[in-house]
Amino acid sequence: MSVARWFLPLFITSTLILGLLAVGVSGSRTNIRLVDAGVRVEQLGTRFVTGTLKNFTGRAYADLSLEVHVLDRSGEILHSFAEHTGKLPAGATWDFDVPVMAENAVRYRVDLLRCRPDSGGLALVSRPCALLHEGAID
Repeated sequence: MSVARWFLPLFITSTLILGLLAVGVSGSRTNIRLVDAGVRVEQLGTRFVTGTLKNFTGRAYADLSLEVHVLDRSGEILHSFAEHTGKLPAGATWDFDVPVMAENAVRYRVDLLRCRPDSGGLALVSRPCALLHEGAID
């Protein structure tokens, strides 16, 4: 068996495992957690994904961002919304409220995008830090 045949699968598997450990699969690595999430329906039938994010750490986080993906029955993303906050002090909470624009939406997913502690500089992250929550819309 050639080196390429066993090396590539091993490399991909180890990269995925290390990546999951580095970003914190459930948000526990960052200790920024979703403490409440759900779907709210207004009188006219407009649906919103709502939730509360909490900083369980002993320090402030700067420029936190989360992304709410709205999914159809097959798991395809119908639309996404990004929500941003300024600083989130230690122990503080932040509420979000995102409209569901697609009638055929059945699920939603909330990802934490920016999640580095405040160091006085920019904290840009291009991939999700953690999957915070998945839930049903109806």
